Amino acid sequence: MVFLEAIQSTARVRYAAEVGQRIPIHATASGQAILSQWPEAQRAALLRKVVFEHYGSGTPMSVDAVDDQIRAGLHRGWFRSASSYSVDLGGVALPISAAGRVYSVTVAGPLNRVESIMPAIAREMHDAVGRHFGPDYLRTEIKGITTPPRDKI
Repeated sequence: MVFLEAIQSTARVRYAAEVGQRIPIHATASGQAILSQWPEAQRAALLRKVVFEHYGSGTPMSVDAVDDQIRAGLHRGWFRSASSYSVDLGGVALPISAAGRVYSVTVAGPLNRVESIMPAIAREMHDAVGRHFGPDYLRTEIKGITTPPRDKI
């Protein structure tokens, strides 16, 4: 997965994603949001090639673990990561489909600041996507995602 755009926080301690930076697609909320919209066969083929490396305490270490996190994200209505790729980093992501491609919109930051407010971040993200793409976009265009988002992590 490659970052196409990054808007940096003004906070002194923050996550600093860089445009062009590559990260493992299976190990992040962003990547799992994208994978959730791929056809099952395509996702399975990619995951069979993954070398499962332990990046942090939340890293999924098997195909089944990634699939479980994807199912949970769809059910919850948003994808989350907590020390999955970067230690002490938390993130909330939603898949977005545009021009036949799947992207992810993600809010990430230090885990100690974002973990307790992840459901609120997800609600704000759902609302923002609705304002930009239309109120029914997530329900009609993103297969399997729960709307409105659930508060349970």
